Formats: sequence, C-alpha cells, structure tokens
Amino acid sequence: MAAYPVGVALDGLVLGRLVPPRTRPRLVRPMLLTVPLLPLPALADPPAAVVALPILATGVAGSVHLPLDGLFPQVLPDGFRARAFGVIRSGMRLACLVEAAVRQSRPATGG
Repeated sequence: MAAYPVGVALDGLVLGRLVPPRTRPRLVRPMLLTVPLLPLPALADPPAAVVALPILATGVAGSVHLPLDGLFPQVLPDGFRARAFGVIRSGMRLACLVEAAVRQSRPATGG
C-alpha cells in the first residue's frame, strides 16, 4: 500500500532537487502517457511484491502535477486563480470517488 506514496515522494525529491526547472515541463507529456500503462501488469494477478514495483513507478510518474503546479498560476489571470484551483481539486476528488466506486463494484480476488 505504501508503494504509490513512496514513488511520489521519490519523484518529488528527484524532480525537485536533481532536474533543472527548465527541463521539468518537458517531462510532463511522457509522464502523463506512462501513468495509465504502468499498473497494467497488476491485471495479471501477480503476487503483491510484483505489483508493488509498477505501482511504485506509477507513483513516480503520477506526480506529474509537481511541475504543473508551478506553471498553472502563471498562465491564469489574477482574478481566476483561486476558482481554477478549486475546480481542479474538485475534479481530482471526483475522479477518486469514481475510482472507489469502480473498485467496489468489482469482486474481490484472492492473492
């Protein structure tokens, strides 16, 4: 269960400390493209230790929002920043609720 947050923390450290600020926006597209593909091996129902590696990698790539969080306010007019952040956060929470509903609708598998 800790694989994803550990991946996010690792990426935050690497992206924040080792990757120059000018390079970060160029990493957004590859990271966005890999996020949905990385957990696919888990569909084969391998052991938990095997699933942890792609989930860790998903956490690394899933923290794509880190470079975007710095760019987003720069492209918005001052009067719309708070509202735009509220819309984004609401959308992310809605996506989490949909994911939880989908998970609950699927039967549990042993493993």
